[in-house]
Amino acid sequence: MKPKTGVIVAFLLLLMFPGLLSSQSSKSSDTGALVALMPDNFPPQFLLDKQGRATGFAVDVMNRVAEIADVNIRYESLPNWPETMEALRQ
Repeated sequence: MKPKTGVIVAFLLLLMFPGLLSSQSSKSSDTGALVALMPDNFPPQFLLDKQGRATGFAVDVMNRVAEIADVNIRYESLPNWPETMEALRQ
């Protein structure tokens, strides 16, 4: 995938999931890192591996966008979409 294509895909994902990124979190202890909130299990976009780390298509794309933009992203998972959306509203 060419860099331009990756940025376009990331942009489309952010349009599909407008609340994916949050600049603040009540759990955030990292200053300067963007926090990406996701439901625990929404394959193939988001899921947690056996070690509890974020993985999936959207995570791969966001990691590439973060690399291009030279920003840090920290992923936080919540049990379901309603809790994820409520955390974003807060």
